[in-house]
Amino acid sequence: MPCSDVTEILSLSLDPQDRVVHYSLIKRTCGGSVGNPSLLRKWIENRSAQDVLAATTEEILTAIPTKSSTWEFLTRKHLFAVQSGLQAMMGQSPSMPGNLC
Repeated sequence: MPCSDVTEILSLSLDPQDRVVHYSLIKRTCGGSVGNPSLLRKWIENRSAQDVLAATTEEILTAIPTKSSTWEFLTRKHLFAVQSGLQAMMGQSPSMPGNLC
């Protein structure tokens, strides 16, 4: 039976040069992945935070071809989550309770 809590946890690690070292996106209550916990891993690892923030969905979907509309949705979801997390980490958006990230 699926979880009723749709809250997701984004784990995002940067190195001292603000390059992405690791990220994962999972559901909070059941710990299930959202498609794949690190769906963008091959594209995102070792990219600078600024490059990831500037990325468009079209760029990602070209780099990581999807096999269905479901995987396209999940790819977009991961990109938006990582970008929101980076914006909060870099001080570009608020990160208080009730905010997106």
